[in-house]
Amino acid sequence: MRHAGGIQRLLTLLDANAPLRPFVEWAEAAESGGSGSGAVWMQINHPGRQVASDMPGVVWGPSDTGVDLGRHSRRFDRPTAMTPAQIEATVTRFAVTARRAEEAGFDGVEVHAAHGYLLSRFLSPLVNKHTGLAVLRGHGEARLRRLPARRIRCR
Repeated sequence: MRHAGGIQRLLTLLDANAPLRPFVEWAEAAESGGSGSGAVWMQINHPGRQVASDMPGVVWGPSDTGVDLGRHSRRFDRPTAMTPAQIEATVTRFAVTARRAEEAGFDGVEVHAAHGYLLSRFLSPLVNKHTGLAVLRGHGEARLRRLPARRIRCR
């Protein structure tokens, strides 16, 4: 777990460089906690443009369209439109996280693609102004079929 800046927020990051042991312990604790389902799933996500302005890191989106919350919009930084290489690297990171979650003992992952997070923004014609990749163009179901998250399970 990493502490992010002066705010009391904890970010849990499972990437190629994260120690696996804390996640093994998390999966074991969940399985032994009597959930009854017999399966423990990890939810993975990328906040995309929904990164508070006081958080570290780069704010990304399919375009530079910012979060519009009226007078509260300033709480979020304006995103940088992702390049095709950044999109591909993000897809790869999702795949690495999914693989490492399995190695840690989770039964599966749920890719969170709602509530304005990065992957949901690729589905929105209001936000997704990207023209550089065919995978990002189209509307509705056609766009969903080509959503980068769909490729994660194939890796």
